[in-house]
Amino acid sequence: MKLLPTLIAAVFAAASFSAVAADAVMAPAKAAAPAKTEAAAPKKLTAQQAKMKFCNKDAKEKTLKGDERKAFMKACLKKDSAASAALAPAA
Repeated sequence: MKLLPTLIAAVFAAASFSAVAADAVMAPAKAAAPAKTEAAAPKKLTAQQAKMKFCNKDAKEKTLKGDERKAFMKACLKKDSAASAALAPAA
């Protein structure tokens, strides 16, 4: 009769050990994932993105809204890309 509780305890102990071992194996993979996303965060802006950022900042400073802002952004983005890129801060 004492054999059955001993066997049940042994099965639970083995199952607990395998669960702990699986967690230990998976822990390094979980820790490595956030470092990968942090390394990818600082991206360089493309020329178009830099131009858009510059024009958006300029429109905001002029407090343009609605159709005026739309017309300004259209004209600003059409300007010579070399001149706008030179004016845009390097990010």
